[in-house]
Amino acid sequence: MRTYFPPVTSITPFTSEIASRRYLEVGATASYILWAEEMLLAGFDSPTLRILSGELEPYNTFEITQLFDLTSKELKLPKLNSETEAVVTFATALVRNFLEQLATSANTLFWLTELDGFYNVGAELFEFFELHRAACDLEAGYPTMYWPNATSKNIEKIILHQSKLWCAKHRLEKWEELEWK
Repeated sequence: MRTYFPPVTSITPFTSEIASRRYLEVGATASYILWAEEMLLAGFDSPTLRILSGELEPYNTFEITQLFDLTSKELKLPKLNSETEAVVTFATALVRNFLEQLATSANTLFWLTELDGFYNVGAELFEFFELHRAACDLEAGYPTMYWPNATSKNIEKIILHQSKLWCAKHRLEKWEELEWK
């Protein structure tokens, strides 16, 4: 598991996000336990979900991910079939968190830019890189060349609009019934 990719938010990850993190082998081990607890509270149940939710520190990463894999099978979580699908699902979960006001635009854009730089998914996330650079330029008091017509007064509206467009294009329909929220 890659431990150098830190947690994206301080909130409990949704099922789509935690499954994407598992596929990409990124994420904090404690996130799996928090996710399992929320799933039980939301009414989901399986033998290994109960075991996973009861794990205590110090965590054995191999054991935790193995329990998550078994839980995924028991709950019949959708399979991610490629790195690109996992990155897009992860990105969509992050954008959704922003739209639901669970994360800031700055935090969301930063991590989307990290995903864009870390994984080779083509131009899929490049728009968020441009938005991130534009927002940074504007926050520093500089004009930006990354996003035409962006100003410090309208950048948040642009980010919100582009985030809504992203979620409309990348719907997580197969995950909806499996989210703890």
